[in-house]
Amino acid sequence: MNEIMAGVAGLLLAGFLWWRWRTVRLARQSIGKSVPEAEAGDDVCRVYFFHAKHCAPCRTIKPMIDGMAQEYPNLIQVDVQDDMVLAARFGVRATPSLVAVRSATITAVELGTVSRTWLVAHLTANGEEI
Repeated sequence: MNEIMAGVAGLLLAGFLWWRWRTVRLARQSIGKSVPEAEAGDDVCRVYFFHAKHCAPCRTIKPMIDGMAQEYPNLIQVDVQDDMVLAARFGVRATPSLVAVRSATITAVELGTVSRTWLVAHLTANGEEI
């Protein structure tokens, strides 16, 4: 019986790891694509934080995001339940997702929580290589 349980647990873990790998791979395919809402000459760096009310990791990172949003007006919070169209345009497949945009082009995509350092680097990188 223990061997069967171990086999089932192994299959579940393998399935989860495959799903996670596929989700990250699909999300990162957005890097280099243009953002339809951005203006042509816009060189401002923006980070879009896509979240959902029911998402536990989103609730974990939200206090840090809320605090930084006061300091950085180019940190844009998007509730995917309220703005599904925008989330679809960015190719968001899971929450939390953070999408960095510079010069109307997606430069980075991160799934899950990120550090304050990552956010500051992508919010202040006006014209610099990250």
